[in-house]
Amino acid sequence: SSWVFLSFDYGDETERKDMHLRAFKNHQALDFKDILNNLDSLYQKSDLTYDVNFSLVRFLFEKHHAQFSFFKTQANALLDMGLMELLETFSKSVSYERYLKEAAKIKPLISPGGLGERFKALEFVKKNKI
Repeated sequence: SSWVFLSFDYGDETERKDMHLRAFKNHQALDFKDILNNLDSLYQKSDLTYDVNFSLVRFLFEKHHAQFSFFKTQANALLDMGLMELLETFSKSVSYERYLKEAAKIKPLISPGGLGERFKALEFVKKNKI
């Protein structure tokens, strides 16, 4: 069957050499040492995350004959996918106040130095042969 795989996540094309597991609790990042030292208070009260090694993801998908489409920052991916055009279309169907409220939610997703640069986007496509 044909499919598209699109992922947005922390990570990069190269593997980090340090321990990159971390926890988030109350919008604060905790490193691996913090996690070990506070395991009792963090259990079921924090989110665990790590940086994805996207070169490994790419290797695995290509091994299964998926075609690599792109790897780029979240900001570039969202803008290339037409985020601003979508926002413009949205603005025509809601009040100006609602537009401003919703547009403000987009800013962190595409901001340099924030999620726009920190998150990466990766896409693969697999098409059936006809």
